[in-house]
Amino acid sequence: MSRNASNSTGSARNRDDDASTGIPGLPERWRVPVQLISTFGLAVFLVLYYLFVIRPEDNARFETMRQSIDELKQVVRADKAVVTDEQAERLERLYIAAVAPDVANILQRDLSQDAKGDEVERVLLVWTDELRGFLRESGRSVAEQLQNRLRPANPDDPDVASILVRAAADNNLDPSDRESIENALDSVLRPRAMAK
Repeated sequence: MSRNASNSTGSARNRDDDASTGIPGLPERWRVPVQLISTFGLAVFLVLYYLFVIRPEDNARFETMRQSIDELKQVVRADKAVVTDEQAERLERLYIAAVAPDVANILQRDLSQDAKGDEVERVLLVWTDELRGFLRESGRSVAEQLQNRLRPANPDDPDVASILVRAAADNNLDPSDRESIENALDSVLRPRAMAK
């Protein structure tokens, strides 16, 4: 019986020793580091801390940086710039302002309606090349989206060039007024952007 009593006293003492390992008053999370330092020394603890704590954090941070640099390299190599939706809309407004004088010149020339339509379409498409390399945050090209809106997805819908030429022929559009051409382009392109 005394043997069992001494065993129970010994196991209780071991539990007390486990609970009091380390320096009293230190937080619980410091228990293992203090025990390692007291058992193996500071040098061994520092090596283990580096291997199991600092190095994995550094590796994760390095991997994140490497991925960011790789993405940036792809953008630079492809000569692309990512723009927000608001910036893409500004680029489209700048596009409209840039093409309006050329469209006005074509609409004022003495050409057949078909020839005017072909010329206006050519100018509109050529100017979209100036937007190449700009990508929306969704990954879609600003230039390609604009080209898709210039030419209708539905074959029954007229393209933008035909709409402008017809409006000028019907005197609904003043070819000498650049601002009215800008407004006409905006009013045709904007609903097509919403529909896409």
